[in-house]
Amino acid sequence: MAEPRGEPWQPGDNVPAYVWLHDKGGDADRLVGASAPNAAPVNIVDSGGKVLSDGVDLPTNKLWSASRARPAWCCGTCAS
Repeated sequence: MAEPRGEPWQPGDNVPAYVWLHDKGGDADRLVGASAPNAAPVNIVDSGGKVLSDGVDLPTNKLWSASRARPAWCCGTCAS
């Protein structure tokens, strides 16, 4: 999860979570959803915060990372 700026994250805040995935399968896959025990909902969004309802492609046998420099990351709303 991203470091909060200033105060700690509060319930209801949108919190960016950056992920690293390695697709070890023989076929390319698509990340279409995510979940977290302390956030609901969790969405896959672009760098502007727009929800990517079709998800993002994961390349085969390569490490894929989602960060502010990439086109997508997961964003969840903090639960209480």
